[in-house]
Amino acid sequence: MLEECLRKHDMDISLLQVVTTENITFKGYQTLLNIGTTARGTSIMAKVDLPLHGVDRIISGRGLVAYYGNICILNVYAPSGTSNKTDRKAFFNTEILDLIPHVPTELIKAGDFNCVLSNSDCTRHRPSGRASERLIRGLPLLGVWD
Repeated sequence: MLEECLRKHDMDISLLQVVTTENITFKGYQTLLNIGTTARGTSIMAKVDLPLHGVDRIISGRGLVAYYGNICILNVYAPSGTSNKTDRKAFFNTEILDLIPHVPTELIKAGDFNCVLSNSDCTRHRPSGRASERLIRGLPLLGVWD
């Protein structure tokens, strides 16, 4: 189904989360995988004529970055659920920082951030998540986007 979707919509780049296999190969596409410690991970698939470089991964499998020219493509799969609040906070405050460019550049952020940015997005009170909100909204993080 994935290959059919890629071809039907002529997708140049596709970002996947909760990837559980290390064998994703389709003719005409390159696949960058990051299967982590929980046997799940992230993937960036791109047409082979789009040269990706500067690939970096975090050990948990929850983040993967690659560059196309000077464009940074960041794929994220953050921990979810109330019981994982501590893990999610650590993910946005430490783990993901290894993947974020430390010089100004174009940045495509995608994935499953598993966070709430507005009261209309939740049924109860809005949990605070400043680190995730900074990353998603593009506010300065460690002086990266001054």
